[in-house]
Amino acid sequence: MKFKSNTEILSELLNKVMPIVPKKASIVVLQYLFFDLNGNQLKVIATNEELSIQTIIEVDGIEDGKILVPAKKFSEIVGSFGKSGEVHFSATESTSEIQINFGKGKYKFSGIEYGEFVDIDYLFGPIQPFANEIESGDEVLSAEFEPGEFQKISDRNLFAVSTEDYKPAMTGVLFQFRKNILTTVSTDGFRLNRYVITKESEIYPQQFDVIIPANSMEFLKKVNTQCKMVVIKQDLAPKFLRFEYDNTLFTTRIITEKFPPYETIIPTNYQHKALVPLSELSTLIKRTSIFANTINKLVILYFNENELTIKVQNDETAEYAEESLPCEFNSIDFEIGVRYDYFLQALQHLSYEKEEQEDVVELKFNDPIKPYIICPKDEYDTLLMLNMPVRYK
Repeated sequence: MKFKSNTEILSELLNKVMPIVPKKASIVVLQYLFFDLNGNQLKVIATNEELSIQTIIEVDGIEDGKILVPAKKFSEIVGSFGKSGEVHFSATESTSEIQINFGKGKYKFSGIEYGEFVDIDYLFGPIQPFANEIESGDEVLSAEFEPGEFQKISDRNLFAVSTEDYKPAMTGVLFQFRKNILTTVSTDGFRLNRYVITKESEIYPQQFDVIIPANSMEFLKKVNTQCKMVVIKQDLAPKFLRFEYDNTLFTTRIITEKFPPYETIIPTNYQHKALVPLSELSTLIKRTSIFANTINKLVILYFNENELTIKVQNDETAEYAEESLPCEFNSIDFEIGVRYDYFLQALQHLSYEKEEQEDVVELKFNDPIKPYIICPKDEYDTLLMLNMPVRYK
């Protein structure tokens, strides 16, 4: 195998595939990149068995071939070359010896024979059709995503995903496809986020639910181009998702455990509603929380008709803080305790679909011991963040 390329193209390649390569692996070949040169097209594959990626770049091909390249060493070498310059890559398949020439430098190291790579061809090959009982009328279960949609979904969901491995269903984001509506949900058991995308036409599967792992969402949120998702089945059931974009195929294993019945947690109506200036509320929560107890993180919100008072009382240190700001409230008075870190995180991820929307957060309550809602003003049906209160009496 022989080809020429430049450091900029190779750096972009490595930025795309290296997040998939595991730092440690029980199977040695997982720490290698599969290089397959055909003409001027270099196909590169990386996998950690949960996530896999295949991408194709244009190079100046000289001699076709295949070899496994040590990912970390190759990345370090290319990274040391700087932003510009021509790289000459050659590999002898019989000995698996690799040589890189850059400027006056010559670098030799060992690869592995390509046949040693794990068998993941089924992830990148033709998609098997689903039976009619799974998806009526469609040969392939798929969905299209617009540029930036994964960024929006991730920003509104990932911070509420559980990090506890013993709750696997809650370590990912639930995607519910319903014709023209996509509902995404995340929860860690103490809070729950729901973000809804509505299309004018029926571009989604008729009814399909899938949980995408959080680490896959971290990868996908960097995809800022048109992207197609297709479902890959194994043993007659959905097991992987494949995302197709920019000469790249990215696959992720599906979380197969059942997601909690989140619909039962979200209240159907609310007794108390408040409209509060978002920026001012965030500033006051940050400032008063300095005096809060570091264990229960309690901040008390006291509402009356036109004012919100934020109170912090740390019984252990006898420290106290209180600030007020104007608000609109539909009741006489109401008091609730919240975890300031969860509350503040929700405010920081609050975003509006309508650009002309004013900088106001809407808060909805029923009882001081029941879940409460944080959402953008007039956009409850698009984005809501449900948090559990803190009991302090």
